[in-house]
Amino acid sequence: MKLEIVPSFLPAPFHTIHFIRTIVPFQVVLEQMFGYNIGKGDGRMIKDRGNIKWQSSLMLPEHVKLLRGWAEEDKIQPKPILDEQELDLISTIAMDSLHNTFVVKIVYWKDGLFTYKKGIVESVHMINRVISVELLNGKITIPFDCITSIERD
Repeated sequence: MKLEIVPSFLPAPFHTIHFIRTIVPFQVVLEQMFGYNIGKGDGRMIKDRGNIKWQSSLMLPEHVKLLRGWAEEDKIQPKPILDEQELDLISTIAMDSLHNTFVVKIVYWKDGLFTYKKGIVESVHMINRVISVELLNGKITIPFDCITSIERD
């Protein structure tokens, strides 16, 4: 069987595959070989592995470890600089919680990440510059410089 394929940049009549004594349109050959029809646009696609071929299942463990570390580094945020009004508000709410024993939500910065804790201010140490907070499951001491906000809960 003789097979002659005409390049696709030629005009439409040349888009055929010539067999001996038979002229078959190229679209028919595609439909029979691959199971879809370009001309009708029926939406069927070539059946392959889909997105599996693009997944990173063959990555080395060292690469995965570096990528996870890179994602963790993206979460790190710089320590915010608070103005005088924000510091005054923090100290006012902390002293109210100390004297009136109500629950506060403290947001503080630690190692590049913001941490949220709920509890009652137990003591304020002005010399050590720390606040002791009684939580449900224990006690925590937070430095003044790390506190970013305190809210009444």
